Amino acid sequence: MKSVVRAFEYMLLSSRYLVILAVICSLLGSFVAFYMSFIDAIQIFFLVDDFATSITDVHKNHNVQLQLISGIIELLDGFLLAIMMLIFATGLYELFVKKIEHKKKDAEGLLIITSIDELKSRLGQVVIMILIVQLFEHSVTLPYESPVEIVYLAISTALVGLALFLSHASGGNHKPVNEQHGS
Repeated sequence: MKSVVRAFEYMLLSSRYLVILAVICSLLGSFVAFYMSFIDAIQIFFLVDDFATSITDVHKNHNVQLQLISGIIELLDGFLLAIMMLIFATGLYELFVKKIEHKKKDAEGLLIITSIDELKSRLGQVVIMILIVQLFEHSVTLPYESPVEIVYLAISTALVGLALFLSHASGGNHKPVNEQHGS
């Protein structure tokens, strides 16, 4: 009976390596998001050239300016998504497979994740930043037809600011489990 229990425990412990599939998929997603953002950056450089050449045509200049602002916001959004996927992959690997030895020197603590709660908190903060960028993009591109819409924008901006404040206020109190209990 003990050998069956040991075999089961070994199989259960070894199953944590299935997380490597999620890590690989997250890394691939991160690379794809970085690549798409790089392509967006190249397109933004072409828009900058269009903006510079359309200085005399006010209507075309305004349209190019809106495209440029929207493109920059989308670029920021793409990079934030890529970073989120990278944090997720690193966190999963560290939590379930193995601690990364040289990471502490290279990342200076940026990617050190010690618990699932800390991983969720960091990902939540990045998601909030993505939502803020999306709100900003919509606020720049939407036409406002009545004063109530501007009030709605102000309220949504205040709520996003509150969410950002609350996420930062709760983000600094993560400690490993053994430090919380004094062991």
